[in-house]
Amino acid sequence: MMVTPSSGSMPKETQQICTLTYPDLPGFAGQAFEWVQFLVATTADGGAPPFCFLHYDCRGNGLWLYSSDEGFFLGPVEPGTESTALENSACSVNTAAATVANTNGDLVLTVPIMMKAPMVGAKSTYQRIRGVRDRDTGFVKTGTWTIH
Repeated sequence: MMVTPSSGSMPKETQQICTLTYPDLPGFAGQAFEWVQFLVATTADGGAPPFCFLHYDCRGNGLWLYSSDEGFFLGPVEPGTESTALENSACSVNTAAATVANTNGDLVLTVPIMMKAPMVGAKSTYQRIRGVRDRDTGFVKTGTWTIH
């Protein structure tokens, strides 16, 4: 799994295009994923809020954003659909500009995300896949960002 950009400095309140790549799970090439996740936080379990936690349901083609403000996921919104539903105090997702594609067997999710003031500081990015037969990678660290 990988995120682009995988490191660097990101200004708060500025939209950042994140390209999230999820490869086939070993031994299950060509099999559809159930879902994939992307987390921007201090730790892989999210730690204390704030954190930005995006979930993509592959079968339902829907983006979800966890809101620690509300205590549940907001959504779903189909990538490419205009909506303001995926916004919380930590981040927001521009769903109209979000895309999903299969590129050389990899699931590639392109998501414009804007981090908000509570996210300022050093953060890590984590990705996770749940594939066929409930194969779950758990969160894997894929990058580090400094949000300022």
